[in-house]
Amino acid sequence: MRKRKREPLEKEFVNEILASLEKGDLIKLINRLINRLPKANQVVYEWLRKSKNKLNTTTKTLINEWLLMEYWFQAKVIISKFNQYGGGPYYEEAKCYKLLEKIENFLKENEISTSAKLKLMDEIFIEYNKRNSGFEDYLIDLCFSMCKEKEEWEYLVTKLLEYPSSWRKKLVMRIYKDYLEDEEKYLELRMENLN
Repeated sequence: MRKRKREPLEKEFVNEILASLEKGDLIKLINRLINRLPKANQVVYEWLRKSKNKLNTTTKTLINEWLLMEYWFQAKVIISKFNQYGGGPYYEEAKCYKLLEKIENFLKENEISTSAKLKLMDEIFIEYNKRNSGFEDYLIDLCFSMCKEKEEWEYLVTKLLEYPSSWRKKLVMRIYKDYLEDEEKYLELRMENLN
């Protein structure tokens, strides 16, 4: 769908009307846009992050977390469809990989709380556990890349062990050995695996 290009006079007129609105009316307008247009949330959050307004650290982190979830929900729509049909069109696959890469970079570049990461992990595992989309490797890599704190690694272990398999147990052993540095737990799991 092509965007309609607005004429300079129309744009100037609309800007004039917007400038005349009171603050409360502008807030109502923005809220209405957010409620009606799926991508409006993302546009608002991205604008707030880039605006010159002084936002405190807590507010910036909160906006980052909302934006992160917006990116995830866009990717989830595609992943969910791929899970349902066992794949999908190449252009949607490419779009999804770009979104997942965007999420991965966003996690690296921004301050995200542990609670937001755990919420995202819950969302990711809803799709990962269906194991029919073809995105599973990238999804698990994304979970690995977001973990920094002990609590995050332990939560990932919990998510992996919800549906145990030899592959998931290998991932859990790797987490205990390389990231949690819990040699005892690693050896215990390794012995179980040998049995």
